[in-house]
Amino acid sequence: MLLARYRLEYPRDSRILAVSHYLINYPFADQLFPNSLKAVAHSRRSGESVIVSDGDVVFQPLKIQRSGLMDAFDSRVLIYIHKEHELDDIAGLLRDNKNRDGWEKYQSLRSSLMQDRAALRTEFARMDEAENHIRRLLT
Repeated sequence: MLLARYRLEYPRDSRILAVSHYLINYPFADQLFPNSLKAVAHSRRSGESVIVSDGDVVFQPLKIQRSGLMDAFDSRVLIYIHKEHELDDIAGLLRDNKNRDGWEKYQSLRSSLMQDRAALRTEFARMDEAENHIRRLLT
């Protein structure tokens, strides 16, 4: 997305091609935290695991695939433009029995959400509290 915006603002700057080439050939697997793939394998013993990411429609899937995470998650990857704007959709996938484009119910994500953005962790916790409150009222 950043490259696309730059290209719109500076359409004749050919250096963007060098940046694109660099990103396409970047060794993303070298940038994983130590034992990341072992942690993924361990979490999968508790249930299905899914990557919920955001970013560019071309580079983000490329990064996930080249890092080895696509295989580690059996291609269970959701990529949004801005995941913080899609919390209702993500929560719906976790809560409902939606089967959108072959996706199953991912109840296991509720119990082990790994999120690098504190604001999103807080928002998911708030959504869980509200849902639990509604369940208590209905029972």
